[in-house]
Amino acid sequence: MFVIIGIVVVFGSIVVGYTMHHGNLMILLQVNEFIIIGGAAIGRC
Repeated sequence: MFVIIGIVVVFGSIVVGYTMHHGNLMILLQVNEFIIIGGAAIGRC
């Protein structure tokens, strides 16, 4: 339960902080990077 809350807080902080500096959120949505980082995280388990 705490892991899910932690993940939501981290992603929320990234989105809010980035938009506070007038960043374009579409730059953060890189599917290839999610696949690479997610695969590495799953492979580490």
